[in-house]
Amino acid sequence: MTSATLYAPEVDSLMHIHNSHSPDLILPLDLYAQTLIALLHNIVPLHDTRSLWITSERGPIEAFGTYDPHGDGVFESYEQFKEHWLACYPEECQWYRLTYTEHDDVRRLTINDRLSIRFIAHAPDDDDPAFVMQLMSWLITGVEECVRQCAQGTYNTWVREQLPFTMRTGVLSRKDYWTVFPESLAYVRSIVSDEDIRRFEAVFCAQALHTQSKQACSVALFTLNDYFDVCRVVYSTMQLPAPCDAHSSEDWYRRYANPRGQTSLEMLDRSSPQEFASWIADSRADEYTWQILPGPSFSWLTLMPLHANNGWILQLGSAAYPMCADAIRVALALHDVGYPVRVQHAYNMLHMVRGEDTIGILPQYVMPPYDDISFPDDSVCELITLPFDRTEDVIAQTHWYPITPVHIIDQSAYEPVNNVDNDDELHNTIMQCHSRKYT
Repeated sequence: MTSATLYAPEVDSLMHIHNSHSPDLILPLDLYAQTLIALLHNIVPLHDTRSLWITSERGPIEAFGTYDPHGDGVFESYEQFKEHWLACYPEECQWYRLTYTEHDDVRRLTINDRLSIRFIAHAPDDDDPAFVMQLMSWLITGVEECVRQCAQGTYNTWVREQLPFTMRTGVLSRKDYWTVFPESLAYVRSIVSDEDIRRFEAVFCAQALHTQSKQACSVALFTLNDYFDVCRVVYSTMQLPAPCDAHSSEDWYRRYANPRGQTSLEMLDRSSPQEFASWIADSRADEYTWQILPGPSFSWLTLMPLHANNGWILQLGSAAYPMCADAIRVALALHDVGYPVRVQHAYNMLHMVRGEDTIGILPQYVMPPYDDISFPDDSVCELITLPFDRTEDVIAQTHWYPITPVHIIDQSAYEPVNNVDNDDELHNTIMQCHSRKYT
């Protein structure tokens, strides 16, 4: 759809652009870019980064897509297509976080930490100049409105009152989470008992490390078949169904482990400890090889053999909550069989199943499994976005962090909002922004 600006579905379609070599878009440092950057220079930077929120309208349904009754059959009727549109965009206004940085001659703008735009003097020709003009028009209009409202002294109040909770950051205690989702606590308790938790703390947590390391001797020789046997203990402990025509422990591994990690072991002698040791030492196995069972949120339960002190030990890494409960049961089962086991982040797992940890809630555009996230609270063990189910209850239980205010440079030079008599003075303020020389 062609318009003077971009509607929210059109902005969101940009998020699917991905260039393996960042940035996603390279645009010329033309008059539009210089106008945008001049406006952004009015924002006071925080740690060399200028950040602000702008909005885009949901727009007409045509901005979302075109209903084709003879298409691929995704929607049975126009009414169903419309319901899907409103489900995707229930609010008339969508919010987007812009961040702008400059380092030497590198000028970079990101939208919702997903789309990265770099402005350079001599950019390659764009295949769709009309679309680029729409994008720049939307950005300029949004930043201009931010500066306008900052000049009025209304911007930060507007954001604080109107920014959806789906775009905010906060923390929620595990126990409060359980009050909203009691079935989550019920699942954990169905996997591990209080006695299991007590034993896990005694065997694997910090107080027991010194005595445990003396008792659990490493295995002198280890083969790929031995590793498959260990994995089978894990699968049996979790009461997973046997694969069809399973004749060996390797069949179990191939049924449940990450397929991406199985190709590296095709040529390996299953019974040779020397070849297994060489394979590990040469780093021919990758991280996927040790991902033995899928967990929630694209995570994996990992079990990695490590060679130390002339022998082998097993390092168990938990998947995302609530699979930490399963990992605790697996660790105890391996220990009881006699395998030397070390558990990564054992204390975190313990706090999770006891409800003693906190959950970090991130804006909906962030993908915790993949994005490199620096959360304000280092003690947070799990990061999620606001759940779609029982959302209002979660919002009420969450402690939300204050929204960082946006200030403009030389703010004292602008008249307070009560002294602004008409739009002409505001227009002059915006013109000052446009006229600032770009450096």
